[in-house]
Amino acid sequence: MYKKAFWISLILLGCFFLNGCGGVPAAEQSSFSFESASLPGDFPSASSFHSLSEQESIILKTYERLSKENLSYEEYFSQERYWETDGWGYALFEYRSDENAIYQKELDGTLRLFYAHDKPIDRLYWDNRYLFYFLSDHCIYRIFVPDCKVEKIYENPQMSGFSPLSNYAVLFAVPNPENEGKNSETDPSEPPDYFIYHAGKDSQWPLNPEEIGLDSIGGSITRSAREIYQIPAQ
Repeated sequence: MYKKAFWISLILLGCFFLNGCGGVPAAEQSSFSFESASLPGDFPSASSFHSLSEQESIILKTYERLSKENLSYEEYFSQERYWETDGWGYALFEYRSDENAIYQKELDGTLRLFYAHDKPIDRLYWDNRYLFYFLSDHCIYRIFVPDCKVEKIYENPQMSGFSPLSNYAVLFAVPNPENEGKNSETDPSEPPDYFIYHAGKDSQWPLNPEEIGLDSIGGSITRSAREIYQIPAQ
């Protein structure tokens, strides 16, 4: 009986908390209002369901965490917060690059469309409890997951890549103009130019490669968001 009640609660959760964007293409700013989730405070532990697969247990534990905190859009953006990975996206969502679509995972293994973009997605950051970021057609978008609120926060035709730093700030790169006209196979090249863009202030400023811990030209960034960017005192 208890297990049946849990399944009913989980179905309601899927309907009201993450009902998806219905495949609607991202606009510059679009908001989809859904009733806030009301989760039972007495969630059973994953260990009580011995028949659950490992994947189902991960999904269940993630939903358990959801019952502890559920900030609204206004609450979440009332202060600047570091963008940090927490396992949320990989546990409850599946990304299909051939469809430019994100699907929500149900506990029974089925998938429900959460969001589909109308253009190819070049890069997706989807391992955060509240925010997904992605790059498409030289534009950076963010999705506030609980309401599936999609916003285009920055556009730059020269942008070659980006990385989220906070719920307001992103690090992005543009090709170094000194490399223009060089032979990429024989001529030494300079690293890209890096900038931080802050959506709340609508401003950007440059960074040196040393400031982000670039391990080599064309290499990877080795420093965390907290090491690269200092959130101003609030």
